[in-house]
Amino acid sequence: MKLTNFKALLLATAMAASPAVTAGIITGGDTLDQEGANLLERYLGAEDLDFINISNLGQGATSQQWHSDVLNYRDVISIYDIVFEGESYLLGGYSSVGHDGLGYSHMYGSDNTNFIFNLTKDVVRYSGTGYLDQYDQYDSESYFATFGGGHDLYGGGNVLGAGSGYAYAYQSGGYSYGGPEALLNINSSNSFTVLGLESYVYTAAQSVPEPSTIAIFALGLMGLASRRFKKQS
Repeated sequence: MKLTNFKALLLATAMAASPAVTAGIITGGDTLDQEGANLLERYLGAEDLDFINISNLGQGATSQQWHSDVLNYRDVISIYDIVFEGESYLLGGYSSVGHDGLGYSHMYGSDNTNFIFNLTKDVVRYSGTGYLDQYDQYDSESYFATFGGGHDLYGGGNVLGAGSGYAYAYQSGGYSYGGPEALLNINSSNSFTVLGLESYVYTAAQSVPEPSTIAIFALGLMGLASRRFKKQS
């Protein structure tokens, strides 16, 4: 058997014996790291996702800029980089329907999948678990990502960082989003300073072959065969 054919046979055997695994990738953005991505996967009830940044705004950006970035996307995750009582946190919300800038959205039944979260504290509050018949999100051209009828999470309006954002924070239930833990503290409202806002969409992670013991062994045999072939030449 020629050396090239032997190498091809070994490589094919190694690839067939190597199980496919999924590898989540974060493309763009500054605030979302692997630990945060793992939390978002758990909140979404998914295993391995790739996250793609579609908007990355700092203080001074306008709400119109943000709406232009996220328009026509569904399944949008928005993350505020904030300072509250001298500590940094990553707060945000997930919108299954996206942000159209047309006002309140009220989702029912299986569409009622929105949630808000604090990645720093690993706290999530799901839609429909607060007061009944409350809106899931509010999409005004003059507002940044805003969730709940109260609002449960408000990041300011018009100019990012120009005014305080706040999280409605009663422990036993928000306007639209309830849960055993508040996003920040257990008060009627927690005001905070916004440093930045990033938004992401996601897709299922692509499968890639995982190196296995058989694959490594096969590559070793290829190397030995190559050396022997050169000696015989």
